[in-house]
Amino acid sequence: MKRTGKEWALRVVILLSGLTVAHLGVTLFLLSYLGSDPFNLFAQGIFRTLSRLGGVAGAGTLVCMFLVGPVAGFFLPLNGRWIEALVSRIND
Repeated sequence: MKRTGKEWALRVVILLSGLTVAHLGVTLFLLSYLGSDPFNLFAQGIFRTLSRLGGVAGAGTLVCMFLVGPVAGFFLPLNGRWIEALVSRIND
């Protein structure tokens, strides 16, 4: 079944929205200094295993790979200020 341009555009918008929310979560994990979450460790393990077996990454994987840095970089300063303000209120 061939997809239309409208279907592709909708899929890309959904993918980018999901990645933004997911990378917001990654940013919060980084700011908490608790290490990476289990899902990201699992995904890294699968990627390493599949790459050794000759697996091929899909388009969504490639988009995620290239957007994780910029999206997390966008959220780090915003959430860093918010978390610092929250911690200072708790400590007062």
